[in-house]
Amino acid sequence: MKKQMQTPYASLLAKKNDPSKPYYMISELIDNSIASWDDNKMKQSLKIEILIDNVNKKIELVDNAFGMSEDELANSIKLNLETPGNKLNMFGVGMKNCAFWFGKDLTIISKKNNSKIAYKTEILISKISDINDVVTWEVEKYKGDITGTKIIIENIYAERIIQKSVLEKDIIPILKSKYCKYISEKGVGIDIKFVDARSNQKFSYEIDSEAYISQVISEKFKIKFLENVENYIKKPKILKGLKAKVIEKVENNDPLDFEFVIQRFDNDIHFRFGILSQGSVGQDEVKQFKKMYGLTTFQNGRAININNVNAIELGEYTRTNIKRVYGQVELGHIFRPDNNKQAFNFGENEEDFKELIKDIGSDLLELANCVKVTIGNEMRIKNGNTKSTANKIEKTLNHKTNLNFAINNNEIVFIDNIKNFKIEIEEVTESDKNAPYYFVRAENKEFEPVRHIKITFNINHPIWKPLTLGNKIDLKEVLYPLISVIGISNLIFDDKLLQYIIGSKTTGKADLEDVLNKIARYLIK
Repeated sequence: MKKQMQTPYASLLAKKNDPSKPYYMISELIDNSIASWDDNKMKQSLKIEILIDNVNKKIELVDNAFGMSEDELANSIKLNLETPGNKLNMFGVGMKNCAFWFGKDLTIISKKNNSKIAYKTEILISKISDINDVVTWEVEKYKGDITGTKIIIENIYAERIIQKSVLEKDIIPILKSKYCKYISEKGVGIDIKFVDARSNQKFSYEIDSEAYISQVISEKFKIKFLENVENYIKKPKILKGLKAKVIEKVENNDPLDFEFVIQRFDNDIHFRFGILSQGSVGQDEVKQFKKMYGLTTFQNGRAININNVNAIELGEYTRTNIKRVYGQVELGHIFRPDNNKQAFNFGENEEDFKELIKDIGSDLLELANCVKVTIGNEMRIKNGNTKSTANKIEKTLNHKTNLNFAINNNEIVFIDNIKNFKIEIEEVTESDKNAPYYFVRAENKEFEPVRHIKITFNINHPIWKPLTLGNKIDLKEVLYPLISVIGISNLIFDDKLLQYIIGSKTTGKADLEDVLNKIARYLIK
């Protein structure tokens, strides 16, 4: 029996005008497959095959996940229906929006795990006579051979045809990064087949796990860093596992990363932050130095903001010392992604987030001390266009950024009433005079009886560009707290003062809460 939506076909046709990107819409389909497999704790490895057939103007996705029953398939075709399950795709645009963004016709075939009967349903806009008619669909038995789910999107719009160059340079690198954890840690397989319309040639691509960082550590840097590990990492909670890990990685020339894990078993909050530092002398002969900066944010194992896409071109340079910060953040329920999965809003537990800032900052301080002594305070650039010190960076990069992120340019935050010092934090954008020439600038202003420290962040500096794939994203909730911790940890001033700010064990509770409350209020207002 045919069923109806209280929606005309014209509303589905309008989906093609939604602002989006091909890689994002394809990832929506992948999310559904992973959610079906992961929610049901299937033992067999998940395999996802995607066909982009430009000859026949269609896109197909086939998986061997849990599949759907007759009722579940009927519900899946309804618009704006929220279903419980894996939070991976809870806030996504959904399969129907994805399908009708690409083309006019959608067919879904599915067989639930351990069932002998498969079912099929379809919505074919290309065959209707009046676009104002109400959408109808029917679920029927399917006699073909299938395991899992098959989604077919046909009559692809001309402007949605995916070219081979876009697939190779844009979509595949992003999918590698987005699903690197599922691929490398859970054995998920994603394969793409592409049929070129001009040549009728067929191409195959395997989406393997993207390597985030590779580097070569010079012997000189290695010796100095290992000495500093002994001298600077003092805390027992770091010493137990981190020290051995650091030494092993440096000795083996492995990427030097540090993870801090905060686990609360009652509500399973999981937060990781990494800092990578690299130093060497002379040209990088093997060209393994990647020009990437930033933090990749994961939620439910899926990367949302990606740090290793859209590399920053540094141009001709000879490096003696260079410091780079990267990392990954696994977010629990403190944040939730918005509906394009590229930005975040505070969840229910804002107070927990403030605690995370305090704990991460305290650990990061230890590593920042170690790094600061190892790499020194200066970096020389061959082209003479850049001058850099540890607390002031001018003309670091000349490229513009595509981040549309702006805060009131004249707004200044004062964090005061903390014993004998005052911190002034100012955020600037590209529109401010000289703003393009630094990403972090710190000034010590000495006057009695208050010590005054000013920190200025250029939020629009291109060094932050790889933090996000979008160009209209409010980064306050995620980017600013992390930049603040990183920026403060790199300032050259009294380390005891820094410990007091970030949250050492001797810090007075009332004073610390006052600082964090003021920062948090500023972030979310």
